[in-house]
Amino acid sequence: MNTAQINTAAPTPRSLADFGLVDLTKVSCASFYIDAITGPKITFREVGTVYFDDHENQRRVVLHLTVETKKRGNKKVLVPDSIPRFIVSNLSGYDPLKNIWGSGGHEESNVELTVEEAAAFRQQFEALRAGMVKEKNLWTWYRSDLALASQSAA
Repeated sequence: MNTAQINTAAPTPRSLADFGLVDLTKVSCASFYIDAITGPKITFREVGTVYFDDHENQRRVVLHLTVETKKRGNKKVLVPDSIPRFIVSNLSGYDPLKNIWGSGGHEESNVELTVEEAAAFRQQFEALRAGMVKEKNLWTWYRSDLALASQSAA
């Protein structure tokens, strides 16, 4: 690859692996909800959160994505000039007696995303939720092998 090709090459979009999340079986739960923002046209604020628990390494990673969408036909598309918000939280240490993460520390960072990257993460979050069990009447999904999932489905 020459210099001109390097300078014109599009950057590789980020993925879950860029945040150390390769084993998707470590997803413990996810949440998703939509708020309608009124104005000249209705815009929707979609908020998705995914929790990855790595008990062996005493680490929880929480990815929180907020995007703005509009209806186009029967699907929602991201608003092209919107600014997605992506927050990555790393919690270290799990206290089984209190059943809480973060006993060893907490670190949070805002990650700048392009609208295209946000759209890709939004699709990944949707795909993760598709393989999970939704809690009855709420906005939370759990892995099917977790006790909370079997209680929710009942």
